[in-house]
Amino acid sequence: MLKAGITGGIGTGKTFVAGVFQKLGVPVYYSDIRAKFLIESDQNIISSLIGITGEDIYTDGKLNREKLSNYIFHDPSVREKVNSVVHPAVWKDWETWITNQKSSYVIIESALLFQTGYYKQLNTVIVVDSDEKSKIKRLVRRDGITEAEALTRINSQNFLIPSDAENISYISNIGMAEMLLPQIVEIHSKLNRR
Repeated sequence: MLKAGITGGIGTGKTFVAGVFQKLGVPVYYSDIRAKFLIESDQNIISSLIGITGEDIYTDGKLNREKLSNYIFHDPSVREKVNSVVHPAVWKDWETWITNQKSSYVIIESALLFQTGYYKQLNTVIVVDSDEKSKIKRLVRRDGITEAEALTRINSQNFLIPSDAENISYISNIGMAEMLLPQIVEIHSKLNRR
């Protein structure tokens, strides 16, 4: 079974693209959704996050996502510590998830495949990109934030493709379905033939 990743900067539409692959019958592991679950259910993660950010990050067992977002997007050292706790747990969860899949290929959707180095364990990576205007528009709509905050979040990410990354496909998502869908179908066909 081939292992593919979908990645890209914040607001590029990775999750939407992954959803199209899922509609084509491809099993998709959504790392953000699983991370949110693990952050509220895994006691090791909970204890570690409290140690990094303080007791007030949880209220009645529920993560205060707004507080965590503020820490992550405004303090790179906190973001690094949180990532070092959450990402290995998510990757372990993904590996367990794979064992239950029956398909010619599976996809993990994750913003940080390159930053974590996990891309090295995949057969191929699909990079979703978009123009800044479309990214800002998506973030404002999705997160209910201002354009200035959306731009801060975009600029807080350092999305770079490592020079040793191989087997990369690109999808341009500028919000036009008639341009997006053929790109996805072409990649899907190639992966099914491998």
